[in-house]
Amino acid sequence: MMVESKIIKCLQTKALEVINDKNVKCVNINFDPPVDKKWWEIIYVPNNVEDEFWADESKTYKGILRLILHWPQKSQGIYKPLEEAERVANGFPKNLELYSEDESVKVIITDTPDVTNIIEDRPQFMIGLTIKYTCFTL
Repeated sequence: MMVESKIIKCLQTKALEVINDKNVKCVNINFDPPVDKKWWEIIYVPNNVEDEFWADESKTYKGILRLILHWPQKSQGIYKPLEEAERVANGFPKNLELYSEDESVKVIITDTPDVTNIIEDRPQFMIGLTIKYTCFTL
């Protein structure tokens, strides 16, 4: 059974809840980003291990949810955007469990989210959060 759509839905639903902003670019959704406001981008990166199973031969799934904060570059410093990134990261604590609507899939956040890069690319700069997960079918 392929469960990628359920994994994405669990992670993306949680991200939208935590970000709590209308300016979010979801996976495969058209979006015109604002030029003068902050906005978030959700990127899903599966990294499944072949031939790894859990308990009763249920395949395990692993990967990364990348959340990228795009912030207007207005020479106001890094502190406010880093506070925003930290606020969102706090919504994905290590060992957080997320379940699909039908409860057939369990997604577990396996590590504390990390700021993995800060990129300046005028007229914005970007802060990337990496959120690692593992998933099991139930």
